[in-house]
Amino acid sequence: MMANPPSASQLTFFRYFIGSTLVMPVVDFAEYSTTVSEWPYAAPFLPTVLVLAFLTVTVPTWAFYKGLKHVSVSYASILELSTPVTGVVLGFVFLGDRLNLTQIVGVAFVLLPVIILERLRLKAKTQA
Repeated sequence: MMANPPSASQLTFFRYFIGSTLVMPVVDFAEYSTTVSEWPYAAPFLPTVLVLAFLTVTVPTWAFYKGLKHVSVSYASILELSTPVTGVVLGFVFLGDRLNLTQIVGVAFVLLPVIILERLRLKAKTQA
């Protein structure tokens, strides 16, 4: 065991730093060169993308590692899968994106197991 395990912030930083470093060489940036010029929203491109990335990926991942002190790893892992739902909801609320049937079904597939597991956990807790 480590004398001082890494903090939630350190784990989050290194997870994304190492991940992005490994992915950068294989990303075809030329494919995305028209994204900025075709940006359909009134908000400026780069600040919007950075804020959305921070709110939908960095904050939930940091909360995941922070939460491991309070819940089991299996329960926390299931909750981490809700990150895409955060992106869908923020896109709907702040960017006015319309949800299609596939997105609605996807959100349901992510949230339904979380709701079921929470109910089972509460039921087991009351029976104990």
